[in-house]
Amino acid sequence: MFDRLFKRPHVVVRHQKGPLAEERLRYLAFHAEQQMSQLTLQGIARYTLVVARALRLADRPRELITQNEIEVEAERWANRLPKWPTVRLFHFARRNFKGYAMRWLRFLGRLQLPATVQRPYAKKVAQFTDHQLRERGASPQTVEYCSGTIHRFLAQVEEAGLRLKTLTIAQVDELLAKQVRAAEYARSTIRSRVGVLRTFFRFAERPGW
Repeated sequence: MFDRLFKRPHVVVRHQKGPLAEERLRYLAFHAEQQMSQLTLQGIARYTLVVARALRLADRPRELITQNEIEVEAERWANRLPKWPTVRLFHFARRNFKGYAMRWLRFLGRLQLPATVQRPYAKKVAQFTDHQLRERGASPQTVEYCSGTIHRFLAQVEEAGLRLKTLTIAQVDELLAKQVRAAEYARSTIRSRVGVLRTFFRFAERPGW
């Protein structure tokens, strides 16, 4: 399959000789059966090779890989690449590594799932996301993004010893500023996250949360 995805002989050889070639081919065949495009399959081939090397998967044949290790290696891998023109592209590359790694390792049965932790206000967030899906017609991808954004923010609220019921605008601003300083978000990301939280707060105000 590698020779169907790539034209340059040295690239084909690199994929054929790389670690876990059989497992990578099996994963590619699975996605090819789902009628995925040539471009998508090329991306899967590239990232599974990168992940296999970065996580040294061939040297640890029966070892489960934790999400924390994937995140650490994604950061390290992105930092080893040529200097990124923007912080946003750096985060995009790191997120890609993590996403491809987790999907492939889950397919292989080698992803160590974390213990279930009850998130603060989980039922309230679930009600909000259900409303967005059923009443507002939001896509599952949009709802997933909103859910993650809200959960991260409410975890901050909990860690700061605050409560959703008595949260003030000043406290929201302070918590958001901490997020921005810690992650160096691009302006478009900040606007997007603020928009999600604004929508959630409007929804939460009606039942008096």
